This record gives sequence, structure tokens and C-alpha cells, in this order.
Amino acid sequence: MKKALSIFLVILIALCSFVACKHEPEPEPAPAHTHTLQKTDVVAATCTEAGNIAYWTCSECNKIFSDATGTTEISQADTVVAALNHDYVEAYDSTNHTTTWVCSHNSSHVLHDAVVGQVLLTVGETMTGYETLEAAVAAVEAEATAVITVNEDVTVTSYINVSGGRNITIRNRAGADVTITDGVTNTEPKHSAATILNIQSTAQVTLTGNTTGSLTFQGVVTASTPAKRTMFTLPQDNAGQLTINNGVIVQGHYSSNGAGVIRDYGTVIINGGTFKDNAVASGNGSVIFLGGAGSATINGGTFQNNNANNSNGGLFQVSNDAGHSTLTINDGTFTGNAGKLGAVVNSYANSVVTINGGTFTGNKGYNSTADANHTAAVYCQGTFTITGGTFTGNTTGEGTKLLYDVYVNTPATVTIGDGATIEVLGPAT
Repeated sequence: MKKALSIFLVILIALCSFVACKHEPEPEPAPAHTHTLQKTDVVAATCTEAGNIAYWTCSECNKIFSDATGTTEISQADTVVAALNHDYVEAYDSTNHTTTWVCSHNSSHVLHDAVVGQVLLTVGETMTGYETLEAAVAAVEAEATAVITVNEDVTVTSYINVSGGRNITIRNRAGADVTITDGVTNTEPKHSAATILNIQSTAQVTLTGNTTGSLTFQGVVTASTPAKRTMFTLPQDNAGQLTINNGVIVQGHYSSNGAGVIRDYGTVIINGGTFKDNAVASGNGSVIFLGGAGSATINGGTFQNNNANNSNGGLFQVSNDAGHSTLTINDGTFTGNAGKLGAVVNSYANSVVTINGGTFTGNKGYNSTADANHTAAVYCQGTFTITGGTFTGNTTGEGTKLLYDVYVNTPATVTIGDGATIEVLGPAT
């Protein structure tokens, strides 16, 4: 009996195992979903409202696709085209002397009414037109920051004082080549004022080219009828700042008594621009005369064919004043300039000059029997440091090779680094 029961249990377990291991048949796959697509048409974005691309939405599963076949799925955010925002473009009508700002996306969108004037003054969001540069500068209140856009050629007939903490940028109209002509008639030599800009106290003036086009300051005087003043003056020690950027051209100014373009007792920063064909009849420095505690930093620019006419410092004259005038040249191209005791730079005993870079070539040093050995592109006295730059191919006024490209005279303290390339260096006498 026990044996029969054991056999029965074995058979029962085997049957249970067989039944447990038998797989159920796989269920039939559900039929594939067929999208029912509905198109949403393109809606163009406007200046103030977003639009959308064309897209298709399945009415059953709510999925979104970028194509009519439902192949490429996208999100709702992918369908949105952002609002364009206004893009106001300045337009100038030279016949009526009006400036307007019309949206490039929609000509019916106008920033505000047209402003009349050859010169446009912008302070904050307020824009006012004037017929002269003098009037526009005079309208800037003390301590205000303003942008003056010169829309077309103008002539300055009386020099302009800038003081009282005003911060003024003067630029050309975008896309236009605009000329400001020096039309000031001077009857007395006076170094404390200028033919165009007289920058005093804490005032700051920036001259800059707009995104396209140029801003030219044109001198009209000649050797026979020279101006008795420089073009731009900073007459007070450690006061006033003039910055000149790319897109500015200063040319053709002829001063009768020192400092052809800039007389600097304040701060001058030149980041770029072109200075050409400027001259001084007597006195020193056809582009910048540095006096007192004045400082000038040259970060770039082209200086070409400026002439001190047998006076010292063809381009830059750094004075002997006790305030220790400071000149720093970081870069720039200096060619075809002429002067005695330094076709490019002449520095006196109390000055501080640093040259970190730049190309000095083809400049002309006038000489005479008395100072023939002192003829050079750069004439060093005071504290003078040259860490970089290339000095080569400079000549005498007669066209022969300069005796020295850099001349060191007592009581100079001169440091010359390995980064400078000097064709001929003159030892201290």
C-alpha cells in the first residue's frame, strides 16, 4: 500500500511540473496606431507677438509633428517663433535735415516724431536737433552724459568750452563720412583755448567713428595763414580727458605756436584713428604737446606725414615741466613724420616716456651743424623705457640714413628691453 502511494505521488508531481512548464501562447499584437493629423498653419511673428511654424497634431494621441507624414515628433515649444522686437533704423533726410527712426520689420512702427537738425543731441531718451556743433554742446547740462551725432558736414566758427563734469561723445552718423571743419579765426596766440574743443575741469570728451563711416576734423589753415591755437586743448593740470577712437581722422591743421593738434595738461587716450598732414610752424609737437602733469596713452592709430618744421618733437613733445608729463605708446604706426631732436618723440629731463610697441619707420629727423648727432626718430631724456616696438628705416630731412633711430642724451635714465628692435641706438653723450 505504501509503495503504491509513493508511485502515485511521483506521477502526480511529474504531471504538475509538466503543466507548470507549459507556456501560454503569446497574445496577438495590438494593431499599429494610425495618426490622424491636423495642420496648424504658419503665423508670422511680429515686433510684439510671437508666431509659430507650420506643424501637425494627432487628434487621437495629441502628439505634434513637424511634417505632414507624422515622421518627426516635436514639442509644443519647438513650434514657437519668438517675437522680433523693434529694430529701429536711423534715417537722415539731408534735404530737410530731419532724422527719423523707423522699424526695419514694420515701417508703420516709428520711434517718435522726426527731429530737425544737422547735429543730433541725445541725452537719455531725449533727442534734440541743432544746426551747429557749438549749440549742441552748449545744450548739455553740467554732469550730464550725452551723445552728439553729426549728421552732415559742419563748420565750427567759435571754439567750444566743455567743463562742469560733462561727458560727451561726438560721432558721425552711421554709414556717413562726415567732416567737421575748423573755421575759427584767431587773432591772438593763446594756449589756454583751442580752435575746436577746450576741455576743462572734470569734463570728458570722446571722439569716435560710428559703426560705419568716419568722422574727420579738417584744418583749413596753411603755412601762410596759420591758426594761432591748437585744435584741442586740455589747459588745466590733471583735469579734463580726451579720448579718440577708430573712425576718427584729424588732418591738415597748421598751428603757428606749439602743439599742432592737442595741447595736453590733462589726460589724452588715443585708441585708434588717423592723424595726418598736421604741422606746427614754431614750438614743438605737431600732434601732441604734453605739459605740466599731462598724460597721453597711445594704444593704436596711424600717424603719417606730420611735421614740426625744424622744431623739436615731430609728433610728440614731452615737456620739462616739474609736473612730470607722461607719454605711453603701446601700439600704432608712425611713418613719414618730421621734426628736430626726435622725428616722433622728443622728451625733456622731467618727463616719463614708455614705449611698449609700435612701428616707427620712414620718419625724418632734421639736423643742423650744431646738433647733427642728436638727430633721431626718438630723442630720450628724463625717464625713458622701451620694452617693444620696431625702429627702422628712419632718415634725415635730406633723405640720408639717420645717425640714430633712438638717441639717449644726458640726463636720461633709459631702460631698453629685449622686445624692442632698434636699428641704430645712440649712446649717451
